[in-house]
Amino acid sequence: MSVDPLIQSPGNSQSINPYSYIMNNPLAGTDPTGYAKEELTKIEHTKTTEKVAVTGSRIKRTVTTDVSGTATFTTGNGATKTQSFSATYSGGKVASMDIGSQKNIAQKSGEGNGGTNQSQISVTGSAEESTSAKLSVPSKDVLGTKEMDSQATEIINNFESGGTKEQGILVDKSGKHIEPESCNNKGCSFDSPKNIRFVAHSHVESNHPHSGMAEATTKKREMPGPGDHSFLVKKNAPNYFRTPSGVIKVLEYKGGQYQVRTLSTGSISPNWNPSDANLSRREIKKALKR
Repeated sequence: MSVDPLIQSPGNSQSINPYSYIMNNPLAGTDPTGYAKEELTKIEHTKTTEKVAVTGSRIKRTVTTDVSGTATFTTGNGATKTQSFSATYSGGKVASMDIGSQKNIAQKSGEGNGGTNQSQISVTGSAEESTSAKLSVPSKDVLGTKEMDSQATEIINNFESGGTKEQGILVDKSGKHIEPESCNNKGCSFDSPKNIRFVAHSHVESNHPHSGMAEATTKKREMPGPGDHSFLVKKNAPNYFRTPSGVIKVLEYKGGQYQVRTLSTGSISPNWNPSDANLSRREIKKALKR
């Protein structure tokens, strides 16, 4: 008989000894010897694959992501094992194609422990999963013509002056003008644009509550804004815009690089990059000190 029995009276089911060692063992629920289960000591290798599927009406849609992979690890006794895993999760609607804002979706396959992504894409307002949708640059040269220059200038000159909201028009290949769903200080959104010939919109002065940030952002808007390249990538359509200072320019793509052409002078600013549309950390720090 144990000197510290768990049950003091076998005939009484309520006579459990709360002070017994088995009820107060500090190692209870643990596995100090490693016999009950093997210890996971090191993950040697992992490989995951993420697939993004797009469903729903063309621009506005639901994104479902399937993730699966394997993990190879060494157990406490030196054995090597491989464990498979998988998961599925779904997001809500992704924003419609925007002028002035950018949403990224990616399809990638990577390896852990210092591995690198094998492929990654970045698109704005993807209408469907197509070859062109998986490219971060246009598939061919995208240039405005004299006729487009004239029509875009007329459209932009008819925009209301002043105001805190951008204005925009899409012109399709039949000549129809498509109004935006909504506009704000940062851009305009369009739902399910098809057969776009060119885009015309305005940049306005920033309404950022911090005066320094507002000034820096307004200065940045003298060039294409975040997402302004999306219509070139997705629709092969040049993007015309009026800057806050009143100059009309067009974002084009030629010979493997973006360029910004000023209509009034014909001058071209080459080597523009979509990342140039955002304030750098240095610019932000400088602006916040004003």
